[in-house]
Amino acid sequence: MSDRFNRLPFIYWCIQTIRSVTDRAIAGLLKDESQEVQDLGSLDISTLTSKQALESDIKYMETYSKMVNQRLANQCRQFNSLQPIYQIPEEVLLKVISFVLERAVAKCYYFRDLHRLASVSFGWAALIKNSPSLWAVARSVYPAPAQSLALKKSKDSALEVVCKAAEVIRRNPDFIDRVAVHLQRWGSAVLFVHTIDLIAPLCASSAPLLNDLTIRVNSDTSDRPGVVMDLFGGKAERLRHLALERCWIPWDSGILSGLETLDLMNMKCQGPSLPHFISVLKSSPNLTTFRIQQFHIWADEDDEINPIELGSLKSCTIVGVNNLTTRSLLACIRAPACSSLVVDYFVRGNELHVALAGWFPSIRSMLKLSTQVYVEITGLSLREGFFLSLRALSGVDTILDISLKKQRSSEPLEALLLHVAETATLVPTWINVNIDHSAALPLPGIIAICTHFPALSHIQIHCRDMAESFVEYMSHPLDLDGTLSWPFR
Repeated sequence: MSDRFNRLPFIYWCIQTIRSVTDRAIAGLLKDESQEVQDLGSLDISTLTSKQALESDIKYMETYSKMVNQRLANQCRQFNSLQPIYQIPEEVLLKVISFVLERAVAKCYYFRDLHRLASVSFGWAALIKNSPSLWAVARSVYPAPAQSLALKKSKDSALEVVCKAAEVIRRNPDFIDRVAVHLQRWGSAVLFVHTIDLIAPLCASSAPLLNDLTIRVNSDTSDRPGVVMDLFGGKAERLRHLALERCWIPWDSGILSGLETLDLMNMKCQGPSLPHFISVLKSSPNLTTFRIQQFHIWADEDDEINPIELGSLKSCTIVGVNNLTTRSLLACIRAPACSSLVVDYFVRGNELHVALAGWFPSIRSMLKLSTQVYVEITGLSLREGFFLSLRALSGVDTILDISLKKQRSSEPLEALLLHVAETATLVPTWINVNIDHSAALPLPGIIAICTHFPALSHIQIHCRDMAESFVEYMSHPLDLDGTLSWPFR
C-alpha cells in the first residue's frame, strides 16, 4: 500500500488493522495461555525436596505468571483494537476496501491484496466473497487463470477493463477475446493495442453499461485508410466519454451522440464532411470537453453551417486541422462557458479574427466569474504565433500573460488585446509579456491599447534580444536577465 495513506488517518488505521492478527489466531492464543495457567495450578508440590527448591519454583511461577498476564493483556488489546472495525456498516466498509484497492501502488497485485483483506476475519471474508463489484476488474497484467476466476466471481457487475499493448503481446494474447465475451457488462475501458484488428471482437454486441471508452492504436496508420470498426454495433446508450486515436468508426454511429467528452486524434483520412461533423456536435448538447488533433474533416467554402449552442463546453482544442475547417468550427460554435481555447492556424489574415469574435463573450463571462481563461493561438507554418492567458485571481488581481513565439508582427496580438479591452468586464491589473524579438512588440501601439485598461497598474516585459531603442523608449534600466518591469501609472 502507498505511504500516502498516512495522511488519511481512517484509511491508514484500516490498513494497519488488516495486518494484525486474525480472529482465529487470537482465539488460539487465548486458549494456549489458559492451558498454561491451568498447568501451573496442577504443579505437584510433593516433588519439592527442599526449601531452596520451593523458593526457586515460587519465583519461577511468579515470573511465568507475570509473563502470561502480559501476553494475555497484549492479545486482549489487539483483539479489542479490531472491535471497532468489525462494527463498521458493510456499505461503508465496502467503500473503504474499494478505495484502498483502487489506489494501491502495484495494480498487478490487486487480487492478492483482495485475498489478504479477506483473511482479516470471517466477516470480511464473507463480505468480499459476496461483493461481485470488488472482482469486476479486468486488466491485461493479470494472469489468465486469475482473471477468469475474477470474471466468474464478478457475476453481473459492470467491468473495468484496462488493456496495454505490451502486456497483451508478452503474457495475455487472448485477453481482449476473453473479456469481449462479457461486453454487455463493460462499464469503462481503456485499450492500447498495436493493430486495429485486435479490437474486432468489440463489434460483436452492444455495450449498454459502458460509460467511458478510450482506444489508442499504436501503429502509425494515421495517414492511410484504416479499417472502419462499427464498435458495439453503434449501441452504447450510456457512453459519455469517448477518446479515439487511429481508430475509425462510422461517423453516423450511435455512440457519437449524448457525449460529454469527445477526443479524436491522428486520423488524417476517411474523416466526415463538415456538415456531418457539425451534426455530431449537435447530438451532444452537454459536451464539456472537445478536442480534435490531426483529424481530417472535409470542408467546402459553400457549406452552409448554422450556429450550434454548446452551453456546457468548458474546453475546446482544434489542432492539426485545415484552415477552412478551423474557421468554420470557430464561427459556428457558441460556447459561453468555455474557459480554454487552443487553436492553430497557418495563414495570415483577418478571417481567423472574424471567426474568433464569437469567443470573446466567453472571455468576458469567465473574467466576470473570476476564473481562469486560457487562449492559445499558433501559426506553425509561418513560425509565428502568440499565447495569451487571462487569469482572475480571487477578484484581487487579474493577470494578463502574453507569450509571442518567433513572431515579428504584432498585428494579431494588437487586434486581440483591443477586442479584450472593449469587451472584458473585469480588466487586467497586471500584464506580463515574454517575446523572442523586440520587433514583435512595438511599444507605442501596445501602450496605446493598454490605456483602455483603467485598472492596469504594472507591466513586465521579458525579451531575449532587447533592442536599445526599446529600452530607451521606457527610460528604465534593463535587468541582467533581460526583463523590464515598471509601474504603468
